[in-house]
Amino acid sequence: PTPSPVSGRQVHVPYVLSHPPLQQEEPLPTGEPMFAVVIDASATAGQPWDGQPVTRWQAQRDVIPRVLVDTLSDARITLQRLGGGAEACEGNTHSLAVMQPVGSLQWAQVWTGVQPAGSAPLAEALLQAVDTFPARVHRPVLLITSGDSICGEDPCNAARVLERSDADVTVHVVDMSDDPSGRAVLRCIAEATGGTYRHVDTPQALEEALRTAIHHARGGQLRVEVVGVKGRPLFPAVVVGRGSHIVRTFDAWTDADLAAGTYTVTVGTPLPSIFENVTVTRGQRTRLHIPLGELHLHLVDAQQRPIFAEVSLSTPSLGTFFGSEGESIVVPLPTGYYTASVILETASGPLAFARNVPVVVGSVTERTIRVPVTRLRVNLVRRGQPADGFVTLARWDAPDVQIAGGWASGEITFLVPAGWYRLEIGHYGDPPAAHYLASIHVDDPAHTPEVHHVHYVDSGTLRVLEAASDGQPLSGWVRIYPSYRLGPVLAEGPVPAAFTLPTGTYDVRVTGNDGRDLWAWDVVLQPQQQVDVVLTRPQARVWLETATPWGEPRVAHMVLYREPDHVSVLDAPSPWRAVVSPGTYRAEFDGYSPISHMTASDTFTLADGDAYTLTTTLPLASVVLVPANADEVDVAVFAHEATDVVLGRVRSGLPRLLLPTGHYAFLVQDVDNPERRVWVEDVKLEEGDRKQYTVHFPVP
Repeated sequence: PTPSPVSGRQVHVPYVLSHPPLQQEEPLPTGEPMFAVVIDASATAGQPWDGQPVTRWQAQRDVIPRVLVDTLSDARITLQRLGGGAEACEGNTHSLAVMQPVGSLQWAQVWTGVQPAGSAPLAEALLQAVDTFPARVHRPVLLITSGDSICGEDPCNAARVLERSDADVTVHVVDMSDDPSGRAVLRCIAEATGGTYRHVDTPQALEEALRTAIHHARGGQLRVEVVGVKGRPLFPAVVVGRGSHIVRTFDAWTDADLAAGTYTVTVGTPLPSIFENVTVTRGQRTRLHIPLGELHLHLVDAQQRPIFAEVSLSTPSLGTFFGSEGESIVVPLPTGYYTASVILETASGPLAFARNVPVVVGSVTERTIRVPVTRLRVNLVRRGQPADGFVTLARWDAPDVQIAGGWASGEITFLVPAGWYRLEIGHYGDPPAAHYLASIHVDDPAHTPEVHHVHYVDSGTLRVLEAASDGQPLSGWVRIYPSYRLGPVLAEGPVPAAFTLPTGTYDVRVTGNDGRDLWAWDVVLQPQQQVDVVLTRPQARVWLETATPWGEPRVAHMVLYREPDHVSVLDAPSPWRAVVSPGTYRAEFDGYSPISHMTASDTFTLADGDAYTLTTTLPLASVVLVPANADEVDVAVFAHEATDVVLGRVRSGLPRLLLPTGHYAFLVQDVDNPERRVWVEDVKLEEGDRKQYTVHFPVP
């Protein structure tokens, strides 16, 4: 390698600002104004609101005639009543007037002799009301309902059908309900058709809501048309506001009634688009036509097989604004540059990136993201046959934090990045057991296509002997626990004791008659075997951990020696624990690094009954290399004075190097285009340093 950079390719985007929406106006049909009004005489309407002296039916009788005569004196209306008749749902809607002038209605006859009863077939009432309008006119419907006695077809679905049929139907809902579930249905009717929605609980609020609905219905209309590639219609939510007040929410492609005025319109595509000073004119329909591009993301593993993961999108100015899950994800977006990050529950941070992906209105941008994960397949076998169990997975350096799990019958597969893991399998039996089974090391996914681990869920016998290691009798009470977890107690009894348990790894605790505890940790029970446990006496307990200078847990290889003869008593990855005899010990650690070992050691003395935790800090420094215009990079690490010998390599979308102190140089290559390369030189690292470098690949 040479220090001189090699130019990479250039990605050209014709423009980086979204098309402004095409805004135009067209006149609404003129002529005599027409409305349909649906009033509610169902059983619930005969009940008063909490704290009110009048029923909902009485409130309608007092308010509706006054408001309609005052605001719709020049209009013709259809008047329908819900309920007030048979208990059956079908046919329980009654026509009281069909397109009659408001001034000619005999209001006294509308209310006389009617007793609120029965249910409210809202869908049927809406369809009948719309049918009373002539063709090719605006069809505003005022729906006043208690909402708690809805029956028949789904009224929200009926509202969607009416809106999509180009019938220009708008339903303005005045909701007198008590039931929150009923409110959701009524709000859906309004939002699906572009009408107003208002929940009321007093006669005064009823009158105000009616006047507001009519004010909007007699104004203009707003339609927001959102299209993807090839004119495909999209239906995001639209929020219309004025100042800090939300006036209306509805779906795109809905003709929404709005009072004349100027509004702010927010279109809830994955990247929210905000349009200010949108004018709605009385008697006119304002159209906002918003074209978008599409980003198609495909997620694959190192062997190019599809994987299921979570993807988040971000921009430098907005940060993260969208998230979704799947193997292939389609996101409509305005023109611009976007960064996609791939997240898995089995990883502590993003595993892969697609950086600065260009999206252009009217076009599809395809991008395949390689995620560095391996399929870890666990096979469960009992006497040669598939078995059942609840399998959980945790990172080795955080054994109490479950990162994945599920019920398995025969086998289960996890997607995991390289690293050390702790596997547990729970069995339902008598007694039930959940115990530590194995430590698993997953290597670089590029070199490990698939990892298989077969575990037997058979049983064996664990026997606690009645004499300790010093030859003296042992007495007391035995408790058996899952390894590495204090509780639940899987089995218990007096010394000596024998227990039949599923195969696995266990902790044994004996509480002596003198009140002192003796432990045997990590007792491995094999299928159909008997394991005799002899407890050490005297004994001490030690927990051995390694960490970065910043307090982060870090896996390291560990050897525990007994001094002064330097005899090895433990050889395992940290964190680990051991039950040992009192004495002096030396722990030596080798940290895992892409370029070298990071060694540390500690010496300590344990007395009888000690419970000692040793946390050893590894002599590390951190370097993060952030690719600004590449999805994945390969980093070669060199000593600063010897750039002809590669000390190690790391391949990642966001490389983080944990290195011993020293003086380094890094050659960073774009994995997708190896000719693009940049040197990061003269990097001096002291213990505890945390440095970050942004890598920009030059473009011609």
